[in-house]
Amino acid sequence: MGLKEAASFGTSGACVGNSPRRMNPCGKDAAMSYSTVLAVLAASVLEELKEKIQALVEPFGEEITAAVVALPSHGGTPAAVRDFEEWLAQRARELNRQVVEFTYNHAESEKPQLLPHDLRFEGSLYRRLNQKTRNANVATRFGKIVLWRAAYRDDQTGESCLFPLERQLGLVEGATPALADRVARAMAETGATQQRVLAWLRAEHGVDWGVKKLRAFTQTQAERMEPFREACSVARLLELLEQARHSSGSCKPVLAVGRDGITLQSQPLGFWEVATTATARRICRLAAA
Repeated sequence: MGLKEAASFGTSGACVGNSPRRMNPCGKDAAMSYSTVLAVLAASVLEELKEKIQALVEPFGEEITAAVVALPSHGGTPAAVRDFEEWLAQRARELNRQVVEFTYNHAESEKPQLLPHDLRFEGSLYRRLNQKTRNANVATRFGKIVLWRAAYRDDQTGESCLFPLERQLGLVEGATPALADRVARAMAETGATQQRVLAWLRAEHGVDWGVKKLRAFTQTQAERMEPFREACSVARLLELLEQARHSSGSCKPVLAVGRDGITLQSQPLGFWEVATTATARRICRLAAA
């Protein structure tokens, strides 16, 4: 059994993204469950996997060895050392990008015929297409990759398509969970602007997004996180109050609640909008004046 024939994310009992809803295969050609796939990989294709990974990594090892040997010949100057580290960081990122691309493309059978013929999702029946389709805009922490995934078309409308592998990987507007977490944190930082985040994204992760893409991602991620926002905010506030309770001083801890906001002029219409938010400030025990 080949690597790609065995490595398929089973859809039986597999959660869709972060939702508790399930995709249930129907038909006699249902794929193996995910746990079965892991067992098959471990038992049948481990050696083949090692060979493929070694073939992927070997050229990078040769490049790095040559660069290490060549560094003393450049005099070991500060400029040469800087260039060496910058080059090494770039090559490491490219290696990681290729490893991620290899891994995700081997997470589903290369042959669509080995996957379930039909899937039910949110009350609709989806039928598998005969050929995999290409998504060249999957963004990871190490840059963009090309993902080949099986597609399932709505059996009733014939319009929308479902991509189980993308849901299994947890993509958010084409971004993997690791990158999505970093972009969301960058957008939430004080003083963050769209252009600053986009520049950081290109420099640190090799991902070239535009403003429209960043806005779509931010909206989607905010909607996905909203159900957890209140519980996380309360837990964080209780943690801060507990720290204040154990602080030194003769006064009681203080929790000051208020609101803050900014006024923005919208262009090109020129009208003004006000954005407000609730604020909570913890004050630890202080010595009486």
